[in-house]
Parts: sequence; C-alpha cells; structure tokens
Amino acid sequence: MGEGVRGECLSAPGYSAFESALIFVIIGKYMNSEYWNKFYSGTFALDIPSQFCAMFCQEAKRGTKVVEFGCGNGRDSRVMASHGFRVLGVDSSVSAIGYCVERAGDNHGKSLQYLNSDVTKLDTEAVKSFVGDEPFYLYSRFFQHTITDDEQELMFSIFASIANSSVTAYFEFRNENDRDTRKVFGDHYRRYQTTEYFSGVLARYGFEVAYAVEGKGHAKYFDEDPHVSRVIARIHREAP
Repeated sequence: MGEGVRGECLSAPGYSAFESALIFVIIGKYMNSEYWNKFYSGTFALDIPSQFCAMFCQEAKRGTKVVEFGCGNGRDSRVMASHGFRVLGVDSSVSAIGYCVERAGDNHGKSLQYLNSDVTKLDTEAVKSFVGDEPFYLYSRFFQHTITDDEQELMFSIFASIANSSVTAYFEFRNENDRDTRKVFGDHYRRYQTTEYFSGVLARYGFEVAYAVEGKGHAKYFDEDPHVSRVIARIHREAP
C-alpha cells in the first residue's frame, strides 16, 4: 500500500506473506461482492439524494453527461437525471443495477442508463460510447473506500484514457480519520486513505485537483457522522 493508506497485514497458516495477501484479496473481494448483492436485494432504499449530490447538481452544467461509478441504489443518478443531466450509472452489484433499472422505468435508456460492471472488468467500450467526444463528469460517492489501492489506480487510468475531451471528477469518500468511528453498516471491506495521498494518485494520471476539503457534517446519516474527504479534479483537453 502507498504512504497515506493504512491496512492490516494478515497471514494464512502455511503460506508465504505474498500468498497470504493474494488469498485474502480474493476471498475479501468475493465476500465484498456477496455483501453488496445481499445489501441491495433487501429493502434498503433511499429516494432523497445525498448532500454531495445536492452540491453537484447546484454546481455542474446541466445537460452534460455524467458517469456515476458505484451508483448503488441509484438515489443520486435518478436525481441528476431529473435535473437535466444524462447519466450512466455503473455498479458491480447485480442486485443494485436490477433495482436501478426497475426504478428508472421508461426513463431507462434515455437520460438515465445503467451498466453492471466491475472496475477490474469495466466495459470500457460501453463507457466510451456513452461519453463520446464530449466533456463529461465522473461522479463517485462512497466508492473509493470500498476498493483496493490497485483498483483505484486502475479506475483513474481508465477514465484518463477514456476522456477525449475535458473531464471533471467529483469524489467523496471516508478518509483515514474515519477509521475508528461508529458505522451504521459495518460489515464490508473499507480502505482508508488521506486526502493528500488520494490527490497525489490523481495527479499521476493527469488530474489537477481544483478543490479539496475534509471533515464531518458532509455525509451525516442518522447518528452516524463520518469523517469524509471531498475532492474535485479535472483533466482539460480540447475536443477532437
């Protein structure tokens, strides 16, 4: 892990440190996938947008395309579409995407589309087809802390290569200061990183950080008030 990212080093009996790490990554990824499928196949549903989505809709240029990575139950993507954005929601959970498509109704395939895809097996052609040569937004809320360091690097690499024109990315994620806080939903994998580390990774892929803030009060959920980072970063390119 890079500096600014904390994790525990575990070992499996009879295996080397490298083999142990590989085993735990594979098992952890399977369990994480199962967790989210079960989570979104239940009754958990929110129609009210996140505070982060409210900020985005206020600031972003309406009519522009948005790729929401880690769209979950679609609470934010549906609101974006209702405010004039053209949205592609991406999530690795089959249950989540099924729920999103059902809730989108007749709007699915118009201003609102959904794609079941994992960051490690992303259907890049589908994403490229959606964004085309136009400037677009990448929106990712509470997703970065659910993936590994390598998966985050891959995500940034993919979107930096997909962008034929300018891309503005909005991120909100639990940061290092949230490690020991109480969680309402506490049974899935989380990776904690500092805002500085995250910004440094973005910079390596050509993103320029335009805004960064961290603290509590940004993503309160009942009696849980996580310590989060909000980062807005851009790649500016002239359209071909």
